[in-house]
Amino acid sequence: MNSRVAKLINNNRIAEVIFENSVNGMFIMLLPEPITWEDKSEAEKEQLLDFIFENQVVAHCNMAFLDLNGIDPTNTEILTPKYFFRNDKGYYKEIWHQIYSKGQLNVQSFKTKRDGTPLHVDGTYQLIFNDSNQILGHFGIQQDVTSQKNLEIELLNAVKMREKFIDILSHDLKMPVANIIGLLDLFEKAYDAHNQRDYTNELFSMLKTSTSYLDEMLQNMLVWSRSHGNRIPFKPEKHQLSSIVDRCVEPYVDIARSKSIELIFDKEIECPHTLFVDLDMINTIIINLITNAIKFTPKGGSITVKYLDNDVYDVISVSDTGKGISESKLSKLFKVGEIVSSPGTNGEKGSGLGLLIIDDFIKRHHGKIEVSSELGKGSTFTCYLPKLKS
Repeated sequence: MNSRVAKLINNNRIAEVIFENSVNGMFIMLLPEPITWEDKSEAEKEQLLDFIFENQVVAHCNMAFLDLNGIDPTNTEILTPKYFFRNDKGYYKEIWHQIYSKGQLNVQSFKTKRDGTPLHVDGTYQLIFNDSNQILGHFGIQQDVTSQKNLEIELLNAVKMREKFIDILSHDLKMPVANIIGLLDLFEKAYDAHNQRDYTNELFSMLKTSTSYLDEMLQNMLVWSRSHGNRIPFKPEKHQLSSIVDRCVEPYVDIARSKSIELIFDKEIECPHTLFVDLDMINTIIINLITNAIKFTPKGGSITVKYLDNDVYDVISVSDTGKGISESKLSKLFKVGEIVSSPGTNGEKGSGLGLLIIDDFIKRHHGKIEVSSELGKGSTFTCYLPKLKS
């Protein structure tokens, strides 16, 4: 052990025991020679920070410090600030400047371990002086607050998501409700008029479209709210894939045909005997993908639902020959706080909530979803669900 370190910590055995056995990371960093700080110009301080970056070393530390920073105890590298802040010297300078200017500092900092793992640290640092009031180095105590920081980020994202969600709802709900009120008013005026059957039928069709959109949004809003409030139980059971898809596809064949769209369940590859899924969730996933495809596929197009062979996953894909998705929107489809909404080929409205629900339900199954798309040619949504182990 460095003689100066021994003088600092061995005077009090109790302090050494606390140092070695603390659950928090503790360390002492020493300079190769004493320095002064307050008498230096800003330019000289910048030079000192460069010197410290390269030459100040961890002279003593406990196991908690090594564990915290992901350092192997057998590591033979010299632990300098350069080791810990190799990718962000500017950030290091900002923190070290504060430590040396204030004499002590409590700060939350971010750095990356050698294995690439992000690390948020709550640290308290105190300069060490000699009898001549020169700086020998500093003592530090660090606590890993990565979990708390991640939770803060998740909560912040949730708040942003809720705010954006409310903004979208207030805008999108206003339009169908206004349409319904307006259409009912027109219907009331047309009802007493003569020879207005065609006009009345058109009003009914428009009224049905607005009401259907409103119903879809409210249903998705309810499901999304229940899912994010952990009020939808996850109950996976064994189910036959072909039966699941058949039941999801059948009710929408006529709906697709009304838009002159062909909806096909491709059974070219034999489906596996069973899936281990929550039936309500998997139905919601497939139905949402089918209704989205119908919405964005033009007259004369086609939609294909099929099973794809994979050694690890049961894979279900829904492909369409629709309008496609731009790259800018594609990157935002499943992001928290980014709700993507576009009108359908017949002007159908959409809230974008359906895709968030799909993503959420697939993650509940420990699966994943991928999307490929080309503007003007169509899109393919592919769901990967872990296979039922024998």
